[in-house]
Amino acid sequence: MPSPAFTARMSVPGALLIAAPALVWTSAPAEEIELKGGDRLTGTIVERNDDRIVLDHDALGRLEIALARVVSIDEGGSGEEALASPAMLSDEPQAEADEKEWQSSFKLGLSSSFGNTDTQNLNAGITSFREGDRDKTTLDAHYYYGASDGDRDTNKFTAGVLQDWFVPDSKWLYFAQGRYDYDEFQSWEHRLGAHGGVGYQLIEEDDLTLTLRAGGGVIKEFGSNNEDPQAEALLGADLGWQISERQTLTAATTIYPSISEGGEFRSVSSAEWSAMVDEESSMSVFARLEHEYQSQVDPGVDENDFRIMAGVQFDF
Repeated sequence: MPSPAFTARMSVPGALLIAAPALVWTSAPAEEIELKGGDRLTGTIVERNDDRIVLDHDALGRLEIALARVVSIDEGGSGEEALASPAMLSDEPQAEADEKEWQSSFKLGLSSSFGNTDTQNLNAGITSFREGDRDKTTLDAHYYYGASDGDRDTNKFTAGVLQDWFVPDSKWLYFAQGRYDYDEFQSWEHRLGAHGGVGYQLIEEDDLTLTLRAGGGVIKEFGSNNEDPQAEALLGADLGWQISERQTLTAATTIYPSISEGGEFRSVSSAEWSAMVDEESSMSVFARLEHEYQSQVDPGVDENDFRIMAGVQFDF
């Protein structure tokens, strides 16, 4: 039978062996997650990826939290909070997570008619955008050509940039835009415009978005009767609707009331439907309607300019 001294010597390390797991468990640092709205959850993160966090909570058990609801994470009670970005919650390098890829589409439309009147029309355009959590950049360029009985009656080019800056945890945004126009058959030959202002995302669903815009800016025409810079306001709306997995509808309208010349205004509107026909080649068909109006034009120039187009679109 072991002596009391031997028993005492063995009981100390034995007790430590028994208590060690408990000591390790109780000393493990807890992680605190702050959610949008100010709620905080404390526990142990057992899984994290680009979409969600799985947290073991002492009272509530295992919780799955959407990443979009997370504002920050306090690692181990250090008091140092970090933004819960997808890169931080996954194993991907920060640079890769922050990188925004460009998405582009090229459109081409051709039409001809022969008989009493011979007409040929061509329109081509490219649109590119990239969007992140904090901003979105959109670029576009379009060319239109038309001839009737051998006489050119349409020769127009337009290119622009739109930059949106989103306000965190808000539907508000700031924007700035610039545009260059060339039109052989307008009151002017060249036109430059720069505008900026604020926007509000009135509807922001997965399949439907509606953004309202208001602001102001300046335009300058070249080759017109009035080449002085003109100040104007801006009121606009952008709509995007994912009708189905293959069909989309977009529409936009912007009105530019003149500040320099009261009562005058111009407007630019468009609506486009597209449908995917071949996923492998990313080919779609589209139909588009455009309308431009300018209240102050030279004699003999129509105030309205309508364009109806149809063709194919390739995404890349």
